[in-house]
Amino acid sequence: MATLALSIGGGLVGASLFPAGVTLFGATLGGAAIGQAVGGLAGAAIDALWLSPSLPRQRMEGPRLQELRVTGGDYGTGIPQAYGGAVRLAGTVIWLSPVVETREEKSEDAGGKGGGGEVETVEYKYHVDVALALAAGPIADVRRLWADGHVIWQNGKDKPSTAEAITIHRGTESQQPDPLIEAHEGAGQVPGFRGLAYIVLERLALHRHGGRLPNLVAEVVLPPARSRLADAVTDLCRRAGVEDVNATALEGQALQGYIVPRVMSPREAIEPLQRSGFFDARLEEEGLVFQLLDQPVMHEVEAADLGAGPQGQPGPRLPTVRADARALPRAIAVQYADAQRDRQPGVQQARRQASGSHVETELQLPQVLYADEARAVAERSLELAWHQRETIELALPSAARRLAAGDLLRLTHQGQRYDLRVLERSVTPEGVWQFSTVSDEAHRLPPRPGAVAPIPTSPYPRPPSASELHVLDLPALRARDDDAGVYLAAVPETPQRPWPGAALYEVRDGELLEQTRIGIAAITGRSLEALPAASPHLWDEVNSVRLQLDDPDRILTSHSAAAVLAGSNALLLGEEVLQFREAVALGDGEWRLSGLLRGRLGTEGAIAGHASDERAVLLAPRGISRLPLPVSALGVTRSYKAVTLGTDPDLVAAESYAPAGRALRPWAPAHLRGTRQANGDWELSWVRRARLDRGWRDGVDVALDEAQERYRLQVLDGGGAVLRSVEVTSPAYSYTAAQQTADHGDPVEHPRIRVAQLSAAVGAGDFTEETL
Repeated sequence: MATLALSIGGGLVGASLFPAGVTLFGATLGGAAIGQAVGGLAGAAIDALWLSPSLPRQRMEGPRLQELRVTGGDYGTGIPQAYGGAVRLAGTVIWLSPVVETREEKSEDAGGKGGGGEVETVEYKYHVDVALALAAGPIADVRRLWADGHVIWQNGKDKPSTAEAITIHRGTESQQPDPLIEAHEGAGQVPGFRGLAYIVLERLALHRHGGRLPNLVAEVVLPPARSRLADAVTDLCRRAGVEDVNATALEGQALQGYIVPRVMSPREAIEPLQRSGFFDARLEEEGLVFQLLDQPVMHEVEAADLGAGPQGQPGPRLPTVRADARALPRAIAVQYADAQRDRQPGVQQARRQASGSHVETELQLPQVLYADEARAVAERSLELAWHQRETIELALPSAARRLAAGDLLRLTHQGQRYDLRVLERSVTPEGVWQFSTVSDEAHRLPPRPGAVAPIPTSPYPRPPSASELHVLDLPALRARDDDAGVYLAAVPETPQRPWPGAALYEVRDGELLEQTRIGIAAITGRSLEALPAASPHLWDEVNSVRLQLDDPDRILTSHSAAAVLAGSNALLLGEEVLQFREAVALGDGEWRLSGLLRGRLGTEGAIAGHASDERAVLLAPRGISRLPLPVSALGVTRSYKAVTLGTDPDLVAAESYAPAGRALRPWAPAHLRGTRQANGDWELSWVRRARLDRGWRDGVDVALDEAQERYRLQVLDGGGAVLRSVEVTSPAYSYTAAQQTADHGDPVEHPRIRVAQLSAAVGAGDFTEETL
């Protein structure tokens, strides 16, 4: 029987953030607990190492199961409640299948002088099916999955690199049981875990993670309705049983991501949002009302009203208590999840240069922020701490009774204006209203996002980024690329992390064979709009295209028309190769390209049909590598891994490609023309193009790149169906009147013709087509 434990619930000081209890396998579990410690997985003992002096044979065995360490969820782990756009969440084990052991034997020649005999190696591999709770649902999707800091799955890919499949359960109220868990536990014996977002990994390879469950972290995308601060605050209050909530004052503030990681009181859950959003709450007749600290003055106090006392007797006008500067913070460090660094932990700090204090304070926010937002929070928190060091006690007449905690009032005393915020209020038996206030000035948060504040240097080295591989089956970029190979571009998946380069491995029969190394990252991105069609024969001065670079720190450069004609600024956009003359930076990695040459390197057939969000790769010599392949590789699926140097290849998913030999495909002929003779025949001609030696020389044709000059000519009907197909050995053909009658019933005035040059390796190249 597999191990499963899950409970959702627990109190929030008299109210609950989560449903109290859930029934699993016929038993009801309650309280603030989830998960179960996963340990003590049994296995057979290690066989002895056999060394036989009489036989030149060695037997070596790998680690068995009892040597493997498996980690999992602990009792008492709460179910996170997530808000905002997207968050990173650590998965908690809620179910495990029995571990499956696979024994593999290999025999190899030991080598050495006189023949070293054979070495027999026995390797044990272990797989397990596992379910991981992520958060209270519903969620929109899961975008990525990390294992021990390495990306092992990304949405859109077929399967994780160290598991055979992944299933995402989004935590709806109609959620059905997982089929894989049911296959183990039996139909009708598994709950649907309704309201819980979780994932199931099938055949997770424990042996690739040191014989244990790795630390699994998921990037969870949340529904748009939970992406505002007001929505999060209202939901947290109502989960705690407070229905009358007014958070309209917070509606203008977006929420990148926020996690309530455990069972806690409503106040504990809301306080981190309060600290970063600078708002307050008070209880009024209509219910709980939230308001921003930045608000207009509600009451003007006349100088004559200061120091009101019983029976008209004046009291002290502005009694003030000043906090000791040595007890105030000299610096405040805000710890947060960085929105621009894959939600990795970040720290921003504000510090007073001369304060007389040695106190340094940390503000931990389980919230996704931009770096400049976090720094602004630190700066404003520090300013408020010092600015509100003076508490002023006011005694005012009954006209001030409408002031409540959080309201602002203004008064003038001895020629100085004071803006004060009410902290507490009370009334004496004589009807004098007493207010405890602090100074308040307009210190407002800057708009987001501006220039990113410098990120403090961490004392711990950051792990290198995983590599993203682009395999480009392109026309030959150089004359020497006359083979079936492909071009390679590699970039870091996380540009903000170090990237030392990548090794490209081919996966063949379970073995990794290194093919090449890529040391310079390419410049890649996506189009933000569809590029309209244009002529391939002239400069396109009408259209432009906007790109968003994957690494916003990379730079594109403008070049002169002469430099572009000489080959500079070539870009693959979708399937079209184009060149650009002007590159204008629009900010945050966005660029506008103009002064275009279209359909370069024989890709004029891809000029039309562009869409937004197409892949863009700068075809610069320093960022593009070549992987030569023989003609026998055409159409054969091969699997490759791009592995960041110094990282584990087993943690990288293999990607499959079948090269089509685009570099060997002849370009479409040019200048297809026809002249109708007096006898009704059509004399057809065209000009071949070179895919390798593309230089034009006076008085001679371009070089012939193929072993023989051959063409395929086809006659089409009005619907594009082929009526006649012939092969010729020169760029000319006579389409006789008799052939026209045989094809169409009568001689035609406007025949539809297409022609392609033939290659011995790939057959027909690109066709050029004309209606004459």
